[in-house]
Amino acid sequence: MSNNYNKNLQYAELDILKQFINVCNKENLQYYVVGGTLLGAVRHKGFIPWDDDIDVSMPRKDFDRFLNVAQKHLPEPYFLQTYITDKNVRFNYAKIRNSQTTFIEQSVKKLDINHGVFIDIFPLDYYPVSKIKSFLVYSYIKSLMLIIRTKDCYVIDEMPFLKKTIKKFISVILKIIFPNSNILLNKINTLLKSVKNSHLIINYCGIWRKREVAPIQWFKEGTDLQFETITVKAPKEYDKYLTRIYGDYMKLPPKEKQISHNTAIVDLENPYTKYMNNETNK
Repeated sequence: MSNNYNKNLQYAELDILKQFINVCNKENLQYYVVGGTLLGAVRHKGFIPWDDDIDVSMPRKDFDRFLNVAQKHLPEPYFLQTYITDKNVRFNYAKIRNSQTTFIEQSVKKLDINHGVFIDIFPLDYYPVSKIKSFLVYSYIKSLMLIIRTKDCYVIDEMPFLKKTIKKFISVILKIIFPNSNILLNKINTLLKSVKNSHLIINYCGIWRKREVAPIQWFKEGTDLQFETITVKAPKEYDKYLTRIYGDYMKLPPKEKQISHNTAIVDLENPYTKYMNNETNK
């Protein structure tokens, strides 16, 4: 992907972020930029140059309310995607998609879902203080997530033949045992909300695992940061948060790690539906 094309994709995602913030402002909902988006805001005052996604998080009560009210505020072609609004989705967070564009990720290209350009919206849930309880809750949630990923056999195209065959066999067995993925997703959702009144919070759906456990005091009312042409909310103690996840976060990674998503197709001029039959049938 050329630098100019990547920048155009970033602009498309920034437009979605503006729509998201508009809903939050109208409904008085708290949010924070997190992950690479927060890192970009601090280190680059915008996107990390090679990045191609936007991550935001919301306290659970704000996240749940957002799911209830967002779509009525979102104009066409923006679509709030969850496993409730898009039946073949297999995750417990949310996305806002631009349905007139295409961003098909390699990992989910076989799923018959909305594949428009998107931003990710993650719930922040309480994390148990007790080491035993945190181990049990965290392990159970991650096990269910692994079952869903394996059952749907997301990424097997590039695997060696033997590994691909074994994974397909396991997928068939899991589909027999767990025929309805929504039952598992509902179970995960119940577990995500099961912990109450802890001073710790976590994005259970994030990629950084337990590095995303943080004191709730690090977030609180948040603080303003510049992100490209707009102002966004960041965790109040963003330096501590970024250090926990990335270490020396102001240091650029080596060139070979300055990479974006593993995407199958990106098209900012045409809707994802143009490509669906070709990708899902492969």
